[in-house]
Amino acid sequence: MSVSALSAKQQRAARLCAQGAKQKHIAAELGVDPRTVRRWQRLEPFLREVERARDRTRRAPAAPGPGTGEALLPSEQPQPAWNRFLGFASESERSAYYEARSHLSKKDWLDWHDVRAGRLTPAEKRALRAGQ
Repeated sequence: MSVSALSAKQQRAARLCAQGAKQKHIAAELGVDPRTVRRWQRLEPFLREVERARDRTRRAPAAPGPGTGEALLPSEQPQPAWNRFLGFASESERSAYYEARSHLSKKDWLDWHDVRAGRLTPAEKRALRAGQ
């Protein structure tokens, strides 16, 4: 199996791996199961493509973004509109709010971990549903 034998999704996954994206983010972007990405990462042609992509990145470092042909990693995406809906000016303000509360109770600690993982807390999900 050569690099050309890799599907377009596998080649895209290899580029994302080379950029340091996590399996679950790669899977979400490509619309596949994370186990599929894990299985691809064991293929020798896939590993070679990841190394090639890393070499290309080292030679010509360009920040991903509009006009570069590369998608932004999930952590680099523009701020979601629901931050403003929930009363936060930015994601960092939201993170600081939950971090300050993380020591108060088990519930607050769990909420803080949801925020750190990029998920909405249960209370935020309810607020968004009620507001729609």
